[in-house]
Amino acid sequence: MPRPRPRTRRTRRLGRPHRRRTQESPRPVTDWRHLAHCRNSDTHPELFFPDGETTTHHLAQIARAKAVCAQCPVQGPCGDWALARPSEAGIWGGLTENERRALKRRAARRRTAA
Repeated sequence: MPRPRPRTRRTRRLGRPHRRRTQESPRPVTDWRHLAHCRNSDTHPELFFPDGETTTHHLAQIARAKAVCAQCPVQGPCGDWALARPSEAGIWGGLTENERRALKRRAARRRTAA
């Protein structure tokens, strides 16, 4: 006679055992973030969020992050995503917060001048 399965929270709640999904085929990549080098590389995420100081260490960290962004296939969509948000910290699309802020100001000036 088979041993009864232990009751888990899911079994009690639904009245049947939980089935794990099998991955027969991987899901298609539809989001640009899945292709980003900063996500898939061996770099630490903190590289893209330097502290606010302007020391040589800080500037070197920005340069390293921008070097990763320069090789990224989704640099454009990443930068567009960050520009569409009100305030995103860190380096996105190869642009620092100050660079994105300046781009937004220039775009606003062009809109008012036109």
